[in-house]
Amino acid sequence: MTLFEDTQSSQVVFATFERAEPFHRDLLRGFRRARVVTYSASLRTVLWLMDQVDELEVIMGEPKVTASLASIASYQHLLLEELHHEAEAAGKHAELLRRLQDDTVRVLVLREAVSHAKLYLLEGPDGRVRVVTGSANLSDRALNDASVPTEGQHEQFTAFDDQPRAWAHFEAEYERLRARTQVLTVPANVRQVTPADLPLMQDARKAPLILAVPVQVTAPARDVRFERLAGEYGPAFKEAVTRIKGKLVLEPKSLPVVARVLRDRKAQRDAESVLRLDREGGALVSSTGFRVDAADDPPGLAEDAALLTAFFDGYAHFTGDGDPAVLQQDYFAFLSWLYLSPFMSDLLAEGLRRDHSPHKFPMYAVLLGKSSSGKTTATRVFLRSMVGPNGVERPGQDLGKRSLRGLMAESGRLPVYFNDVERAKLTALSSDIKNTAEMHDGENILAPMVFSLNGNEQGLEDELRKRLFVVQTNHALDPTRISREERDALHANATRTSKRIGTTLYAAYLARLLPVLDDAEQLSTHLNDPLRLSSGVLRAVLADVGFTPGWAAEVSVHRDEERVLAQTRATLLGLWNKPQHGWSIQRDRVVIPMQDDLRVGAALARSIPDSLLMSGSTNGRLVVQREGLERLMGVRLGRAWWQMR
Repeated sequence: MTLFEDTQSSQVVFATFERAEPFHRDLLRGFRRARVVTYSASLRTVLWLMDQVDELEVIMGEPKVTASLASIASYQHLLLEELHHEAEAAGKHAELLRRLQDDTVRVLVLREAVSHAKLYLLEGPDGRVRVVTGSANLSDRALNDASVPTEGQHEQFTAFDDQPRAWAHFEAEYERLRARTQVLTVPANVRQVTPADLPLMQDARKAPLILAVPVQVTAPARDVRFERLAGEYGPAFKEAVTRIKGKLVLEPKSLPVVARVLRDRKAQRDAESVLRLDREGGALVSSTGFRVDAADDPPGLAEDAALLTAFFDGYAHFTGDGDPAVLQQDYFAFLSWLYLSPFMSDLLAEGLRRDHSPHKFPMYAVLLGKSSSGKTTATRVFLRSMVGPNGVERPGQDLGKRSLRGLMAESGRLPVYFNDVERAKLTALSSDIKNTAEMHDGENILAPMVFSLNGNEQGLEDELRKRLFVVQTNHALDPTRISREERDALHANATRTSKRIGTTLYAAYLARLLPVLDDAEQLSTHLNDPLRLSSGVLRAVLADVGFTPGWAAEVSVHRDEERVLAQTRATLLGLWNKPQHGWSIQRDRVVIPMQDDLRVGAALARSIPDSLLMSGSTNGRLVVQREGLERLMGVRLGRAWWQMR
């Protein structure tokens, strides 16, 4: 079989209009046999149709691009799991198993190409037949009427009743697709799907399975469970499959290799005992048994608040661009994000349901700054104040060695911290980061990620940066101003803090935060800016025990955007105020020559809003829309007499 090979192109069926009427599920009732092709399906609706007919056969089109054996196996694995879980939830598991075994219900999966077709072939006991086709999948949302308690969507149906030519045409189309399917069978253990249960593996036992994969495949975003399974099956098939004349071949003799690799990977994963953090009511509980319970006034709160405040005071000795308080405010902003991050996945799902921009719910934080700016120490202290010794620090070179999606799924709510990341490794993950919202199915929890790297935000493209919570630190300890003894004392104090600080501050924070997150009415008022909520809760906790430091300022999720605009404005004003800036002020545009400093030109090209940059812009010559540039800079750009026209 060949992937994406289609022996027939899209078709047009010419028909004569007879009448139109509102859709009702009665259109599908009263028949003895039903054969269905659907692109995606609600398994609950499959079970409903099972009750309506004596014989049901459903061909499930693959809504994800099956670009490899691993993705096909992952799709079949998930479908088997979901079918049995849905039947169990509906109280129809025993009936489904019986009917699968006696062959009165068959679920088939396409083994190769994607099918977008939606087709219903219905046969009555009296010989009458009906074809229903159109845009509607076999799902509650598509097949909605007054009897279905769910939010519907507009669909178009076309029905052919007892028309032999229409029946012959669509039945032939159905059989053509059916010839390219594999049948889902009852797993040996219905409680747990194994690779041996997959149609893909069952067919490969009978004869070599040959798969031709296209050179270039654009795969869409997938949900987390799919990515986790694909991450398991991928290495297994890679070791078992051989290449013959450009095609992938999986032979029966190689199937034990697949099972062995999957078994070895499971043993390795169990040995690593991936640390998880999950919520249980008003507590966060780790897989090691550690827990932090929400508490209004936990014992030791004042002591932990004093430790944290003293730790922040240490950053007052750092120097750099502007007031040292800016560095303290930056780290308080990061702390506000970090404390909220175990719930960011919930907030993202709720925000998407309410049509908010996913950029308001950043799943990733990036700490940028000089090597001596205290990024690592701050992150260790903050994580310790959240989850005690359960925080996990991973070296930056490990980034990319494991599936980012799999790691996010395995870690639950625990922030995953990568230290000393190379910029190239972060850039290589930009596609995954950009697709986070599309990957989120609203049910699975995604763990937040923290990336720490040296340098500044130059090189982070705008589309990537807007999905990150960026903290840019421009301060560091200056050895020409602070003696070795003073630096050693600061380091010793930070080390003592990381050892002594407890989780009482976070417990008090949770006691104030969780009631807001759990109340839909309260939460709706904070979805526009969840970081403002987090920083406000944290400031209130500190204030309750007598600490009101100036660095504990309100934090906005838009702070990085505002900071970048402020820096861009300052850079532009600095260039404009040079005696011979060389700017060309025209009626609708401004041309800014940057040949003398291409590095600054490249940074401005990334930071000036895309809506203002006009065609013809390069790193050495920026062409900017004049009216917008004047608003950004806050000045009126006059023209010299020789530029007047």
